Amino acid sequence: QTYCRIFIYDRKQLEYAKRENIHGNSRVYVYGRLSSFKTERKGIEFMAMNVICRDIGLIKTKEE
Repeated sequence: QTYCRIFIYDRKQLEYAKRENIHGNSRVYVYGRLSSFKTERKGIEFMAMNVICRDIGLIKTKEE
């Protein structure tokens, strides 16, 4: 399983995320642009990836 930060800049998508109570453990589909950059933490270099979100939707499971 891979986790990726998602950045939402569009006001309508942000309002949708708040209304649907989307949080760190939510399963969502995302349409956007993948962004990566090199960074360093505690002397170790690594690549970090983010998603610049254009559209987001909550994936509802049977329990919901």
